[in-house]
Amino acid sequence: MTVPADPSADEYKPYASNTSNSASSSSKDDIDVGCAFPVSGDDPEEVLHPLVPPMNHSARSSKTPKSKTFPEKRRKSLVSTGEHTNRKIRKLSSSCFDTARQGRSIPQMGQALDLLSYALAGPKPKSKSRVWEDFSLVKRKCDDEILDDIAACNHCLVVVSHIDSNTSSMIRHQCKLDHEKSIKMTQFPGVLKPTVLPDEQKQLLVEACVKLSSAIPGIGFCTYRSDAMLEFVQMIIDITTKLGRPWCAAKSIPSDTTISRRCKEVAEDRREQIKMRIEQQLPPYQVLARPVGIHKGLPIR
Repeated sequence: MTVPADPSADEYKPYASNTSNSASSSSKDDIDVGCAFPVSGDDPEEVLHPLVPPMNHSARSSKTPKSKTFPEKRRKSLVSTGEHTNRKIRKLSSSCFDTARQGRSIPQMGQALDLLSYALAGPKPKSKSRVWEDFSLVKRKCDDEILDDIAACNHCLVVVSHIDSNTSSMIRHQCKLDHEKSIKMTQFPGVLKPTVLPDEQKQLLVEACVKLSSAIPGIGFCTYRSDAMLEFVQMIIDITTKLGRPWCAAKSIPSDTTISRRCKEVAEDRREQIKMRIEQQLPPYQVLARPVGIHKGLPIR
C-alpha cells in the first residue's frame, strides 16, 4: 500500500539540509575554537565557550576587584587641602586680575621692591592696625598709582600681599633686619660716646641754618647756639639712635595746631601750679598793732 506523498514535506527539505550543515559546521568550529581559545585558569567563569559571547568590560565590572582606596580620614584631608587651595586662589581680588589683564606691571611677591620703578607710599590711610608701623603701600612711579593690594616692608622692602584689606601676610612676615634692629634698639643714648661731625657734614649744617634763617623771619643768628635749640637737636639725635634707622620728618614733626593746643595745655597747668603755691603760703606777720603817724610818730586815732 502506498502512502500518498505529503506535498508540504518538500517544503521542509531545504531547512533540514541547512540544519545538518550548520550542525556539522558547528562541530568543526568546536574543535577549531577549542584549539584557538584554550581554557586558562581554574575559575569556571574564566572558561570561554565558543557559543557564548565573551563578556565585555562593563559586564564584568561588578566582579572586577576594587582598586585600593585611601581611608576615609585620608580622603577627607585631601579634599580639605584642595578646598583650602581653591579658597586661597579665590581670595585674589578682581583688581589684581584687572591689573594683569590691562598689562600694567606689579611688583613680584616675596622679592625686594624695585625702587627704580616703585616707591613707598606710606601707611594705609585711616587704618588703626599697628602693623602699618612697619609696612607701607606701594606706588608705581610711571603713573603715580598707589597699589592698594600690595604692601612692602619699610625695613627690608620685601613685597607682601594686602588683598581685600587682609593683614595676615604682613603679620606673618619675618623681616631679615629684625635681629639688627633689636641690637640697635638696645644701644640707648649715653652708652655710646658722641662723636664730632667731619668738616663736610658741618658745612651741610651751616647751609641748613642759613636756609632756615632766610625762610623763617624772626630767627636770630644766636638761636642755633641757644640752650633750647641745642637740647632740641640733641633730642632728635637721641630718637634716631634709639630707632636705629632714619625717620621721616614730614610725617613725624607735629603740626602747628598740635603745637598750639599743647602750648595752651602747658600754660594752663603752670597757671594752676602757681595758684596752688600762692594759696599754700602763710599770711604775712603784722609788726605793729596800730599804724603810727608818719610825721609826729603818734598813733592815728
